[in-house]
Amino acid sequence: MVRITEELVRRRCEHNDGQIGSLEELSLHQMDIDRIENLDRWCPHLKILYLQANLISKLENLNRLKSLTYLNIAMNNLTRIENLSECESLSKLDLTLNFVWKLSDVERLEDNYNLRELFLTGNPCATYDCYRQFVIAKLHHLNVLDGKPIERSERIVAFQNHKEVLKTVTDRETDEEEVRKRKEKNTPAERISSIDDDDSFEFWTEKTEHTPESRLKFHRSLQRIKDVQSGDDNHKGLEAKVGVERRLTGKDGRRLNINEARSKL
Repeated sequence: MVRITEELVRRRCEHNDGQIGSLEELSLHQMDIDRIENLDRWCPHLKILYLQANLISKLENLNRLKSLTYLNIAMNNLTRIENLSECESLSKLDLTLNFVWKLSDVERLEDNYNLRELFLTGNPCATYDCYRQFVIAKLHHLNVLDGKPIERSERIVAFQNHKEVLKTVTDRETDEEEVRKRKEKNTPAERISSIDDDDSFEFWTEKTEHTPESRLKFHRSLQRIKDVQSGDDNHKGLEAKVGVERRLTGKDGRRLNINEARSKL
């Protein structure tokens, strides 16, 4: 995993002459980061923060970013919405393709009065009955949900049906929590499969639930494959076990242009 270090932040802010204290926009996407840290101390004036496609499992250490207007943390391992209430300037929040299952967590955004756009597509909570009505009723200040503008008529219906919708959501969350508890009790801790295990083929072919754990497991196994293909000394001799096949010619005998200088002719 990658830590958010001062050196990393400076490398990512070349457009600001490496000055992090006055930085207003920062992109740390697709970097295998698993924890948000230090940004509130080093970059207090951040307005735009891109953290999508990492392995972050918790929203934390962002409350002191009073100027933050846009947070993109899509495609991570988040299961809850939390610790954003003091980001008073936040106007756009993208949580697409995470694992937020408790729809009532949107109530934690009620104090973010400047929030106008929210994206929850691809989260378990977005499959709840009356999902859209519930969010609209709870977040009066919201203008756009999942890229779709909120119509005045939608808002009226959401307020009128709020009691019934609230009961539906509460019942669904209660059922969901019981299911999750049973799964945790009956399922042993997952073993992170190594690429040099004899069952690496089974790992890539087995059907599994899409969970934060499975996403992390997939990432680690994929990283090992990349190490093998890049010639990492720690993984020499493992190519056959991950199904890496080097072909220099096609089925018709035509030579292929594989653009790999290390291939032996």
